[in-house]
Amino acid sequence: MFFYDIHTRASNDSLCSVFALARQVSTIKGAITGVMTAPDPERYRRDIYWGIMPWELSYVTFSEASFVYPDNDLLESLVSLYFEKTNSLIPVLHHPTFMKSLAVGQHHWDPSFGMTVLLVCALGSKYSPDPRVLLHSDSSGLSSGWQYFSQVPVHRKLILSKTSVYDLQYFCLAAQYLFTSSLLQSSWNVLGMGLRYALELGAHRRKGFNEPPSVENELRKRAFWAIVCLERTASSLLGRPCAYPHETFDVDYPIECDDEYWVAEDPEKAFEQPAGKPCSITAFVYLIKLCEVLGFTLRTLYSNKKSRILSGFIGGEWEGRMVAALNSSMKEWRDSLPDYLHWDPQRQDSLFFNQLVNLHATYHYVDMQIHRQSLSKNSSLAASTSLERCTNAAMLCARILETGTTRGLCILPNTLVAAFTAGSILVLAILKREPGWIGGPGQEEKDFERCVNVLKECGRKWNLAGRFFDVLTEIGSMNEYPPMSSRKRPRQVSEADRQAHPRLRSSMRSISAHVASNTNASDLAALLVMPNNWDLQNLLLAEMGHPPGSTGESTENNFGMNAADYALPSISLLQTSNTAHTSNPSSGSDLYAAWSDILSSSTA
Repeated sequence: MFFYDIHTRASNDSLCSVFALARQVSTIKGAITGVMTAPDPERYRRDIYWGIMPWELSYVTFSEASFVYPDNDLLESLVSLYFEKTNSLIPVLHHPTFMKSLAVGQHHWDPSFGMTVLLVCALGSKYSPDPRVLLHSDSSGLSSGWQYFSQVPVHRKLILSKTSVYDLQYFCLAAQYLFTSSLLQSSWNVLGMGLRYALELGAHRRKGFNEPPSVENELRKRAFWAIVCLERTASSLLGRPCAYPHETFDVDYPIECDDEYWVAEDPEKAFEQPAGKPCSITAFVYLIKLCEVLGFTLRTLYSNKKSRILSGFIGGEWEGRMVAALNSSMKEWRDSLPDYLHWDPQRQDSLFFNQLVNLHATYHYVDMQIHRQSLSKNSSLAASTSLERCTNAAMLCARILETGTTRGLCILPNTLVAAFTAGSILVLAILKREPGWIGGPGQEEKDFERCVNVLKECGRKWNLAGRFFDVLTEIGSMNEYPPMSSRKRPRQVSEADRQAHPRLRSSMRSISAHVASNTNASDLAALLVMPNNWDLQNLLLAEMGHPPGSTGESTENNFGMNAADYALPSISLLQTSNTAHTSNPSSGSDLYAAWSDILSSSTA
């Protein structure tokens, strides 16, 4: 139909579109006149307005520069490392399809696929010991993969004319690499563009129920959900709003089927996972669900005052309802995990072990994000309850990440964000510790050291990890400060006082050798009893002001209820009214101000 066609490349799903209005007028016109024939495009379209002008065509089809690929042996190694270390956690690419295209040399004549190959090499370089992945002028190791990434244009001219699944994959892969660089704030912008183009392709909409799955559609879904997960993580990291709320898309989750079963001789058996065989994609689906909960957390608990008022988030009850609904979804997520995705530090299969580390570290990070906004509440009960929950999550997260480090940690942005957030929470717990605190005296310091050492190890190739390491060591190096009680009023400090209020020890010790003994299944027991309802309906109802279906205990006394104006959750130093262990440097010289300046800067 004519008006359906002039909806250009965008997916025709919006009733507010002016083209949708034109279609409605055409339908009504046909009903009134009795003539229901479709308009003839050849009759109404004038070529001068419906085609791309020659000068525009020459711009968007401008020949792209020839790419320089690594030597064949290095190319093979980097591709293998990418699929082993990165694609196994966020499966943007379909391994058999990629390898088939690579084998026939498609990257030599197809620039779109060539960009994908270069970005795969760039990400694989982060795990390669081969010196050829480094720039000649770099001795730090941080330039690994830059020679491949730098060849790919940030925004292709061709994408102004047409968009393909290769472009969606580009946004996923490029953003992941930018997270490793000094330009990490640019990843948020790249992911925002990726979401726009994904919506243009209709990747956010569910296909017809009778439409069989296909490789093309499944690759679109994977790329779309990868962009969503990375964009939620970047928004949480930088303290910025998410691009699109969850209700704007209804696409299904990726099919839980390993890559080798996508295509079968019998079309009826395509995309069928063998019964009883654990699927490597299931962990990605559960990561998506966690990122959806994270998105709800950002848009509700961390929204600004204007947004809360417009959304009806006023009064003393909405926040407690929202936290209860988020807790409900987190519990449902945990309870629905298949057995092979339960945390097991002794898991032998490296693929599933790496997925477990990433998945459960992200789970504890989201849990901390839900509850850490109550740490500065006026209510001491609310702050104490939130700190206890956040501290427990931080300790478990630290042990999981340390366990992963001993076996070659696969690093994602959320992995580093989880380590930094856990370390920050543990510093706050140490400062506020009282006799009988969870974990016993000294346990928080040990777990803090685990976070610092994980970031130190990751900082060899990841710039973001190095920045996190610097900030954590700054807020954790407090040996020069006297105990909290001694700053209330001058008095003689006894030996008993010194033992009751131990100073924070140095955070630079090596990773503890007894990893397995400190990490067991009992450490990961449920923290609170929460209602059961997964499909995000509970969150939407809570956001609209309706209480969760079954909240068990009342949350009114467990969470602060004032209407303080919260900032978006940038994961910087946690601030509380009675944390006095802060310096007062001159403006511009503070480490935290410098960190904020770096994140808000548009250039490195």
